[in-house]
Amino acid sequence: MDADTIIIASPVYSHQPAGTLKALVDAILGPSADVSMAYDLKRRQENGDESTMALPTMQTCIYSIHSRVVDKVVLAGYTSPGAVLADSGTALGRAELLGRRVASQLGKPCDEAQYLGPDESGTCPYCHLLKIELCEANNVVCTVCGANGILELGPEGNIRPKWEEDPTVGSQTLKGKLEHKYDIRDKMSLEQPKLGSISSAFFKWKSLEFPRVLLPSFQESIIGRL
Repeated sequence: MDADTIIIASPVYSHQPAGTLKALVDAILGPSADVSMAYDLKRRQENGDESTMALPTMQTCIYSIHSRVVDKVVLAGYTSPGAVLADSGTALGRAELLGRRVASQLGKPCDEAQYLGPDESGTCPYCHLLKIELCEANNVVCTVCGANGILELGPEGNIRPKWEEDPTVGSQTLKGKLEHKYDIRDKMSLEQPKLGSISSAFFKWKSLEFPRVLLPSFQESIIGRL
């Protein structure tokens, strides 16, 4: 929590960052690091299909802390360890540019830090990705940060989202974080009176034990150690 900036990097397997990244987030960030808790106490990826979920998954790493995305890049097409060193410096050059951009925003308040990376027309202005869920009528929701918008026909005939300004929903704004926290609080207050009546059923389900089947490969490893 004392870090001035965080650069998240990960290899991509099956369209997503490595599972160890999610495990790290669950261990040290998540709700326990949510900036809205501290607030109360004080009062597109560019191109390619191979890494569709890489950047959105990385964004979840900073949901809980009030931070600003400064740059993003997916270095697609590398399969072997060290292969980025054999492309005449293209990958390393882009990584260096990302580092310089992030460093240029150090020391600035979150709301004053600028996004310096690539953007596509219609990109969400909060997470800077173009991943949308189509809702009723022309409404859309950013599947990454939860911001709301509508689809509009642009001057060149392209259909692109137009996003709400200063939204009260979404994980990238303080208003959105607080609204989410208050929503959880309100739902918990509605649930609490009902929990006493289902305590026995809850204990029964929680106490269930399921049979475990040892996989042959696991059995072989155990035998090999004996």
